[in-house]
Amino acid sequence: MTVLPLDYRVRTRIADVSTKIASADIQTFSSSELQVLIGTARQLGVKVAAHAQKWRTELLPENGGVDTLEHGNDFGPGDAVIDAVKLSRIIWVPTLSVFYTSDTERAPGGRWDRTANNFCRALAKGVTNIACGGDTGPFPHGDNALEMKLMVRLGADWGQVLRWATLGGWQCVRSAAWEGVEGSARLGKIADLQEAARAVGDNEVPFGVIARGFAADIVATRGDLENSFESAVDKSNITFVMKGAKVFKRDGRELV
Repeated sequence: MTVLPLDYRVRTRIADVSTKIASADIQTFSSSELQVLIGTARQLGVKVAAHAQKWRTELLPENGGVDTLEHGNDFGPGDAVIDAVKLSRIIWVPTLSVFYTSDTERAPGGRWDRTANNFCRALAKGVTNIACGGDTGPFPHGDNALEMKLMVRLGADWGQVLRWATLGGWQCVRSAAWEGVEGSARLGKIADLQEAARAVGDNEVPFGVIARGFAADIVATRGDLENSFESAVDKSNITFVMKGAKVFKRDGRELV
C-alpha cells in the first residue's frame, strides 16, 4: 500500500520562528501532484493510504482519491463533507489515541477536544466506514486497545467498535486484489478453501472474523464486553490469544 502524508503538523519550536506558522497544518502535495501520485499507484495495482488532518472531497476514491484516510480530525464547517464520507467507500482510521495520549494535544481547547468533537459529529451523522488504528508509536505497543476504549467512550456502539478493530482492520489493509467484483469472487474461493495460504502468501490471507478460510485468530477475555467494555478489552483481562493458529497466550500467561 502506498502511503501519502498529505499534511502534517510541524512540531518543532524554534525561538526565532513564529509559533503560529510552526504549528499550522499544511498541504504537502498540490491537487495536481496528488492526481499523478494516485494515478501511478492505481496503474501499479496498489491501494493508497493518506495521512491528513483535514478532510477534502477530492480525497475520496469516487473523486480519484485515496482508499483510506488516517487522522481526519477536521470535517470543516457544515455537514457536506461528512455526508460525502458517509456515502463513500473510503475507510477512515481516526487514530483517536494519538491525540488523547499527548499532553499538548489534550490542553484545554487543544487538538484532542476538536478530535473528539469531530468523531462525535461523524457518529451522529451515521458514518460507519471506520477501522481501528492508533498510528502506534506515540504510545506503547500493547496498549492498542485504547483506541477501542476511546471510541466507546465517545458514544460508539461496542459491537460496532469490535468490528472496526477486526474485520474493518482487514478491509483497511487488504490488497487491491480483494476489491470490486473480482475481489468478491476471490473471497468466495477462500470460503471454499480454493486458495492455499502457501500459494498466496501470509499477507493475502483474510482475517477479522471466525470463518472458514480466514486466519485462525482468536482473542478471549474474562471481562463482560456488553456491560464493562473498557475492562473487557484491557490487556489485563485478556486470557487467550491465538494468531494464525499459533497460541501466544493461554490462561493469562504469555507463551512466546
